[in-house]
Amino acid sequence: MAQNCNTVAALDTPELEAKSALGRSVSADVLGALSDCYKAIEHLQTEQAAKFEVVYLRSATAKLKTAEKALRKMRDILASVPPSEEAIAWLKELDYDRLYQDGIHRGLIPSSIDQWNRLAEINRTQNYLGVAEVLIDDANSVLTQIDSLIETLASADTATVFERDSVVQGMLCLQSALAEFAAFGQMVAYVNALEPLTDEWRGAAVAAATIF
Repeated sequence: MAQNCNTVAALDTPELEAKSALGRSVSADVLGALSDCYKAIEHLQTEQAAKFEVVYLRSATAKLKTAEKALRKMRDILASVPPSEEAIAWLKELDYDRLYQDGIHRGLIPSSIDQWNRLAEINRTQNYLGVAEVLIDDANSVLTQIDSLIETLASADTATVFERDSVVQGMLCLQSALAEFAAFGQMVAYVNALEPLTDEWRGAAVAAATIF
C-alpha cells in the first residue's frame, strides 16, 4: 500500500511517515515469516531433521502477528481521512488485463491469474480499503495453517504412516497458503508502484475519452 494509497487518501506528513514506517515493518516481518516457514519445511523434508520445525514455525507466527497488527494500523490510518474520488475512479478504470500481461512479460509478478483477478475485482468493486482488509485476512489464513501444522507436529508419532501423512499434508497446505499469500502481496505492490492518476494504464475506451 504505497504511492497509490497515498493518492487515494490525502494524508498529512506525520500520517504518511507513520504509514511508511508501518509498511516497512510489514515487509520485513512477512519476509522473515516466509523464511522461517520454508526453513521449517526444509527440516521436515530432511530425514535427519533436528526437530527445529516447531521453533521456526513459532517464530514465523510471531512475525506474522506483528505484520497483521501493522496492517491494521495502516488500514486505520487510510480510513482516517476522506478518500479521493478521482483516485478511486482511476483504480477502477485501469486496464487490468494489459497490466497483467506486462507484469508477466517483465517478470514483475507471478502468473497466478486467480490472485490477479481477485485483486482486479477488489479494486473495481470494493471501497479503497478492500485490499488492506484482504491482506489482513490472508495473513490470518496463513497463521491458521501454521498453527494447524504446529498442532499436528506436536501430537504426531512419526513412527506411524498415518501420522507421517498428516504432517506431509499439513506441510503442503502451508506451502500452498504461503505461495498464494506471497503472490497476492507482490501483485498489490506492483499496482501500487504505478504512477497515480496517469492515463498510461487506463482502459483504452476511458483513455480515449479523456483526450477529447
